[in-house]
Amino acid sequence: MYEPIENKSDDFIKNLAKDIFNNKVFTSFMIPERENAQISMVFMPLMFMHPHHPHSTDDDTAKLRENKIWEILDEDDENVKYKAFLSSIGMIYEYYVDENGNNNTFPRGINGLPMFSSMRLLNFEDTEKLRIFYDQYSKIRQEADNF
Repeated sequence: MYEPIENKSDDFIKNLAKDIFNNKVFTSFMIPERENAQISMVFMPLMFMHPHHPHSTDDDTAKLRENKIWEILDEDDENVKYKAFLSSIGMIYEYYVDENGNNNTFPRGINGLPMFSSMRLLNFEDTEKLRIFYDQYSKIRQEADNF
C-alpha cells in the first residue's frame, strides 16, 4: 500500500520550480520555523497520518497515547513500509488552484497561512533538484525583470 515516493521527471520539477516562484504553489518550506508545529494545520491530510515517534523515554510520557500507538505500530510488519514511505518525503506542497480550476484551499487559514484540503509529496532527491532549478529560474527572472 505505501511505497517510497517515486522520482519525477526533470521537466516536471522545472515546472514546479516555476510555479513556486510565480506563487501558484505553497510548500512546507514556506511555513515559518516558529510555525512548524502547525504543518498539519496547513496540510490537513497530515492530521490523519500515524503519530510521530515519541521523543522522550521519560516515565511520565510512557503512558501517553502516542507511545502506546507507536508500540502497536512497531509490532506490525506492514508499518515497516509505512515508515519507509514517511522517510522518503522531502517536501510537501500543493497548488492553490489545481489543473482543473478547483480551489484547494479552505476559505480561512490559520496564523496567516493557507489551509489545504489535499497535498502532494516530493522525495528528497527531487527536492534537491527543485532547489537547484528554483535558484536557476529565480536568477533568470531577476535578470529579465531588471531589463
